[in-house]
Amino acid sequence: MWNQLPKNYDSAEFAFSVYKGIIQEVYEIAGWFKANTTQYFTRQSDPEETNRMEFVGKIAKESIRNMYRHKSIISSKRSYGRVVRGYNLY
Repeated sequence: MWNQLPKNYDSAEFAFSVYKGIIQEVYEIAGWFKANTTQYFTRQSDPEETNRMEFVGKIAKESIRNMYRHKSIISSKRSYGRVVRGYNLY
């Protein structure tokens, strides 16, 4: 869940799971929803999270995953602690 999303986040097609600047997984975004309005399977919802958004999606098809997985997104720009960053990778 995020409370500071990049501009035009709702037009994003994919979301990346990133660890230490390396893309670990690629998800195809089905839609964006207000936090705690979708069913969680891997964690408990937190009713205190009222100003945040979350996406629902699925793991992207293999051809898309192969283009991005295990690639670095490290740049010289600092994120200043922001959890979410927008990237135009095309």
